[in-house]
Amino acid sequence: MNDFESLELRVSKLEAQAKEITGNLNAITLEQVRSVTKLDIVLTSLAELKEGLESLKKRPGQFWDRLIVAVISAVCGALMSLIF
Repeated sequence: MNDFESLELRVSKLEAQAKEITGNLNAITLEQVRSVTKLDIVLTSLAELKEGLESLKKRPGQFWDRLIVAVISAVCGALMSLIF
């Protein structure tokens, strides 16, 4: 084998390796896009869960507020009926 054939063989091997590396990089890029998409979905779901949790936290307070208003209204109504 002469020097030219040796160089051609080396170039062919390097081209094959370059193709393989390019394919691997494309696969990594696609996987990264999938991961980012999944992360966005998880973050959106987390935000929705947080909103739901906040509304659940407010619910008992709203119940007690309504109960207090109802009791005060009843007492005021009873006092008004006694006065008039």
